[in-house]
Amino acid sequence: MNNSHSESVLVTQELASILSNNPAVTLNIEFTSKVYETISDYRSQFLKNWHINKKDAALDIFRAMDELIRTSKSFKKSVISCRRGCSFCCRILINISEIEATILADYCQENGIEISKNYLEEQMRLDEKAFLSSKVSRCIFLKDHECSVYAVRPLACRRYYVKSDPQLCNARKFLGNQQVQRVTSFEMEMLLSAVIPTISQGQSRMSEMLMPYAL
Repeated sequence: MNNSHSESVLVTQELASILSNNPAVTLNIEFTSKVYETISDYRSQFLKNWHINKKDAALDIFRAMDELIRTSKSFKKSVISCRRGCSFCCRILINISEIEATILADYCQENGIEISKNYLEEQMRLDEKAFLSSKVSRCIFLKDHECSVYAVRPLACRRYYVKSDPQLCNARKFLGNQQVQRVTSFEMEMLLSAVIPTISQGQSRMSEMLMPYAL
């Protein structure tokens, strides 16, 4: 997250990049002020909901993100190269927060999805380099190349879309590849700027965060 000096509002790196790469927007003080004001309003409403029920507040954001993905021109199928069954991005280390772990665990319990303690322990023994080339690099929720918890997938997964060749997402071959082109949305990044500082508090590796719920 980057901090704007003109406003006490945190914005995602992606939103900061969108703003800085558009001179017409950057020079439009009235417009940029409106952006920060909108983020602040989003955050105020989110925090009200968060203090009432953290899980419901997070799930509301998940649903809002899904709706933006469905309606935003940035996420048109003609732009996104991600396709059902493509799962290279499900074979990298990600961090999740406590509330995301709780949401995942509850969903698994409700839907009879096992969280294997042995599998998580194997993942936790490895650093990132060893993890990527290991037999346990696959996300614990990836089944037959599809996400078994797609409805409640974490923010790290939910916001990851690309428009470049999906093969470039293969971290075993292209770790740190700068050719991967992410798809971002102005509206999405405003929403995330408002909620990430709270939802993502206390993040750690997913295997570690899920361990208390494993069998």
